[in-house]
Amino acid sequence: MGLWGQPSLTIAACVMVLSVQACVSSPVGRNLDKAGDVYEIRLERKSKTSGEGSSGSSSSKSSLIERVIEVNPDGLILEFDLPLDSSAEDRAREWQFPARVNRALDGSLSLANAAELESRNQDWLERGNIDPSNCGRWVFTWTAVKIECDPQSVLRILEPFDLRIDNLRAGAQYMEYGALAPQPLALAPNNNSNGKSFVVKLDVDPDTTRLERAESDIIVAEIMGDQPPSLDEALQARSAEKISGTITVTIDTDGSNRVARRVRIFEVETTKENGSVDQEVVTETVQRELVISR
Repeated sequence: MGLWGQPSLTIAACVMVLSVQACVSSPVGRNLDKAGDVYEIRLERKSKTSGEGSSGSSSSKSSLIERVIEVNPDGLILEFDLPLDSSAEDRAREWQFPARVNRALDGSLSLANAAELESRNQDWLERGNIDPSNCGRWVFTWTAVKIECDPQSVLRILEPFDLRIDNLRAGAQYMEYGALAPQPLALAPNNNSNGKSFVVKLDVDPDTTRLERAESDIIVAEIMGDQPPSLDEALQARSAEKISGTITVTIDTDGSNRVARRVRIFEVETTKENGSVDQEVVTETVQRELVISR
């Protein structure tokens, strides 16, 4: 089970972050992709929460290797894998990798080796002596973990690692899931003289944030062994919360106009029914480096 796509507690924060993915995701720089190119992609998340006299923080790091297998008229065939120095134990635990995907011209991903992942999942269940009836359940070890058995789940894991962005220019409309409306990108100062930087600030959609938190409440109840509420009940319990905030996105390119770095900062303030205020700041940084060029 492990690192990939599993929300931890602060679960409300991380579930929201994992689902806030860029909607602008078509193959910018597709002419730069060449079969045999290999990238290292590093993702880091840091979160801080405060409210009602308490505060907390958490952080996590993960990385993947991306290989360009084929460039064709319909898009790209990509393979994502664990870092080269991953141990045999790491690979046994992270059964979703390597994952081969088709990336269409519109930026959508589809799994190309689902049968292979299904076989690896069956081996994983047998090694862990896990009854398949537990698939889909949430448990708590050192963090909140979903017993994931669906090969298609790897596509959700890969979403934040995809840094190909279409129409990356000043003035272009940019949107994130979880935002209220798109806003235009603006040029920003860039310390790297060979590339450009773009920035945009979006307002948070309160309804989307409330839905994410309601879903988190259901997961927490399941982990604690309580009777989970229905989604309607969980939404009703949070209906009095006043939610506001912003999503600030900074995108850096390298000298070849590839997106090399994206930083997303989620700042959310929640006023509860009793008047208390909670604040949450989550910073997600993704860096992509070309390590082998063909």
